[in-house]
Amino acid sequence: MRCPKCGCQDDKVIDSRASREGATIRRRRQCIACGYRYTTYEEVERAGLAVLKRDDRREEFSKDKLLSGIKKACQKRPISPKVIEDLVEKIVNTITDKYEREVPAEVIGKLVMDGLREVEEVAYVRLEDLADIEGFDAEVAAELQERARSSLERRDRRYEERRQELGVSNELASLERLTPGMLVALGENKITTLDDFAGLAGDELVELLAGSDKVGVNLELEEANALIMRARAHWYADEAVEPTRSEQE
Repeated sequence: MRCPKCGCQDDKVIDSRASREGATIRRRRQCIACGYRYTTYEEVERAGLAVLKRDDRREEFSKDKLLSGIKKACQKRPISPKVIEDLVEKIVNTITDKYEREVPAEVIGKLVMDGLREVEEVAYVRLEDLADIEGFDAEVAAELQERARSSLERRDRRYEERRQELGVSNELASLERLTPGMLVALGENKITTLDDFAGLAGDELVELLAGSDKVGVNLELEEANALIMRARAHWYADEAVEPTRSEQE
């Protein structure tokens, strides 16, 4: 390998280890000439695979295009780069094991959707960005997004029923920014009224919601504090209108 620092092509491998579940070999190398250390990755070169579109067009499948497409589509969603890279590696392994020459675009779309941890990550991505993902087209993207949103609506109806079972008040439910999943998590922790919520500390609320599997996006401390202050607003309003002793006399 050519040294990225001095250009010498003589090097020695000082460490090798598997990564990404054995799909890649990571090697640490040292240049013989200047001693500079750098890392290279090796992976199996796969036979050419075509993506079969719904209109029967065929395009060469590109792992890099799939990776960049998902990253772009999900750049405003709370998904780490490592999760996306692992997802792409898993998708590539799945389709190359199952398909020899061509893979339907719908298969790639379903693997992407199934691989994302939260259905919100599909439902709220811009349709144009979703359609840019390798193997997708506008029709596939729209179908997947509609399916994701329908799933969210069914889930939120279940959460609403559960909220009422837990006795979480409508007053608390009307507090802006609290999602149906958050309300269920609060109810399961005996936070059912606006006063219960107002009595929480910001870090306490963040920790409570982070520990629930019903909350898709973690709440930041600053936002948690702002929510609690809004819940406390009626306390200060009550104090402002409470008559003084002299007025009562």
